[in-house]
Amino acid sequence: MIKEIRRRWLLRFPNFEMSEVLSPDGVALVLKTGQIPINQNAMAKLQAFRVWLNRPIKVNSDKLKLRGFRSSTENKGIKGAANFSFHLLGMAFDISADGMSTQELFDKAKEFGWGGIGLYDTWVHVDDRIMLLGVPTTWDSRKNK
Repeated sequence: MIKEIRRRWLLRFPNFEMSEVLSPDGVALVLKTGQIPINQNAMAKLQAFRVWLNRPIKVNSDKLKLRGFRSSTENKGIKGAANFSFHLLGMAFDISADGMSTQELFDKAKEFGWGGIGLYDTWVHVDDRIMLLGVPTTWDSRKNK
């Protein structure tokens, strides 16, 4: 079953292994249920963004390897957004790209049309939220400004 899920995944998202976008709890969920807790539209957008950038993207949320999807337990463990996080819905990714500063990647994410974009010291958060009046929600959470 897992081999077939992986095969279908790579047909749709050839530049990303499932293990790159799933937290440990997400991997466990796939193994247990066969369901992938990543929003397919958000994942398709990440794949399109990678092609549009024409460079590899690393999904690298943090040291705990909580990549795109994270469970509520994992989110609490890293002191993620307390009230709501698009990571819980599998609609958010924390990314970096070799050869690009986080500011450059942030600017490209805005140009591409991500709905939520956050700038951090070593990564950029992108999510597939709905834009209000065509304007993304953005924030700057860098500690080293």
